[in-house]
Amino acid sequence: MINELVQRFKIYLKDNGKNPKTIESYVGDIKDFKEFL
Repeated sequence: MINELVQRFKIYLKDNGKNPKTIESYVGDIKDFKEFL
């Protein structure tokens, strides 16, 4: 479920013109937070 949400968030960011490096950073932060939990 979480992975699906992250993928949908990536698509949302891309569709809204975010820089690929920004998307990579945001997704990396989410994955790090998920591991922390």
